Amino acid sequence: MDLLVEVTEPLIPEEALYRKLRTVARIQKALEDRKVDLVVTVSRGPEPPILRWIQERARL
Repeated sequence: MDLLVEVTEPLIPEEALYRKLRTVARIQKALEDRKVDLVVTVSRGPEPPILRWIQERARL
């Protein structure tokens, strides 16, 4: 499963890594160890067209 998370403010790298690993572990546990790829981006204004396209077609 691939997940894209968009945050509004960047974190220091160590904190970002800790939160990402903790979040992936929780999701994998909830999904009975299904593999999860988590990508975190920082919002920087209007959405690029490709992101809108992905969000419109994403399955939740």
